[in-house]
Amino acid sequence: MSEKICTVVEKDLSTSPEPCSSKQTETRKQSSVLGKRQGPSSNEIIGYVESVSPSKRNRRDTTDYSGVVLQVQGPKKCRAVCFSSAKRQLLLEKKNNKTAVKISKYSLAKDSETIYVNDMTYISKPRPEEYSFQYDESFASVSDKWLSLKEAIEMCEPMTVVNIKAKVIDVGETQLVSAKQLKMAETIISDGETTSILILWEKDVTAVRKGKPFNFEQVRVRVRD
Repeated sequence: MSEKICTVVEKDLSTSPEPCSSKQTETRKQSSVLGKRQGPSSNEIIGYVESVSPSKRNRRDTTDYSGVVLQVQGPKKCRAVCFSSAKRQLLLEKKNNKTAVKISKYSLAKDSETIYVNDMTYISKPRPEEYSFQYDESFASVSDKWLSLKEAIEMCEPMTVVNIKAKVIDVGETQLVSAKQLKMAETIISDGETTSILILWEKDVTAVRKGKPFNFEQVRVRVRD
């Protein structure tokens, strides 16, 4: 049975891998979200750019990247990591103009949910017959708003980024995961009405205390089986 959980966003982006070649897309299974795109090819994404984060440097100090959120038909959200400054500028222009964008020759991350945009990625304007939906202002990111945990779990689609206020009920044992030996801990949080799991990474693992209320910024809602 699936359940919605939360995870802090910062880890996902700050430890993002090196840019992948577009050939890797063919060897990875597309998720249910990425597999239902408008357009002539399943390797093309058509949507509206909802947000583009400021450019950041990865932990290895080898490349800059920006986080991007797209609205796609459904309505659904698609997350992207952009490694190209030129493509970031194009996406930012699309965001400001609220015009549709078609993305092709992208790479797919290991989670089968996130796409990588690099210098080989092609960004263009889709033809009118290729899509039949508009930008939905009411579905726009709520990452600048504060929600109760109940609102985040019950109202937000998976991959939505939110800010939540909740009390830490319990803190699980710290684990070291992946080849990089990253610190990770599952915590149980509650707002008095709803209880959920919050996954913390790295410095955030030691920043919380059992029984104390906290403001959690940039938290992503996920579905876990």
